[in-house]
Amino acid sequence: MQTIAWDRVISERLRFGLAERDTITTLGGSPASASHQEQEQEQALTMHRLTQQVVCCRLAEANLDGPMLVAVLNKACPAAPEDPATWRRFAALTSNIQRLAAFREEPWLNRRNYSWLVERLGVYLRRGPAGFAASRQYLEQAVAMDRADLGEEDPDTLTSMHNLANTLLAQGDFSGARALHERVLEDRRRVLGEEDLDTLIAMNNLANTLRKQGDLSGARALHERVLEVRRRVLGEEQLQTLESMNNLANTLRAQGDLIGARALQERVLEVRRRVLGEGHPDTLSAASNLSLILEALHAG
Repeated sequence: MQTIAWDRVISERLRFGLAERDTITTLGGSPASASHQEQEQEQALTMHRLTQQVVCCRLAEANLDGPMLVAVLNKACPAAPEDPATWRRFAALTSNIQRLAAFREEPWLNRRNYSWLVERLGVYLRRGPAGFAASRQYLEQAVAMDRADLGEEDPDTLTSMHNLANTLLAQGDFSGARALHERVLEDRRRVLGEEDLDTLIAMNNLANTLRKQGDLSGARALHERVLEVRRRVLGEEQLQTLESMNNLANTLRAQGDLIGARALQERVLEVRRRVLGEGHPDTLSAASNLSLILEALHAG
């Protein structure tokens, strides 16, 4: 038996005993850190694998289960795939989203919903090297659909291009990532303005790409600009401001300015420990970065 969060898609199977209602711990929850009474619950269906296969085959009939499945997946899919707290839910939903690829040309498939799903799946798969190729595939699908449906400068198109560029950067395709990041930054500056938060994200990501390519002075100038605006607009201890401080510290370290890098990284680590907790991935990353700076200072 396998439990899937499929709400009220197949009521007739409930009637004939081919499935039964169940209550499961919310996929985005954290069972290790909460008691059974504290864990959030959600409705699900439990059915035999053979019954599931019959249901999947019926998706080709289009009119009944297909649109409902897309609607359920869109409701269940987290909007923040970069957040480790959502990864359990993504792990449970991945195979169902992947199955939709076979129906991309079906008239019943809502292209906007599908693009939204595969874009978030692509970002989720980027969390480790084993998923880079699949991440690129799904994000290229999202970019192509957004360009065709919305146009080159639509905010959703620019977001999918931004996510694809980050995957290219993770793969080591620095020139491809740079070209996309430059295009996104240019369009966001023109459409949204220089200090819009999405423009700053694009500027930050281009700076990271320049650093990877070895253009440290170009990266530093962009990181300093992003940090200046985020400090002023968001505040010193906001998470995006801390991200900018962390990125600038990395660039300063690469340039050999270890004293400047240390001051920034110590501040990042202090605030992340207090706000996010000692074991949060971002806190651990800041601690690792600071250790590299201290090691370089000691060696010098």
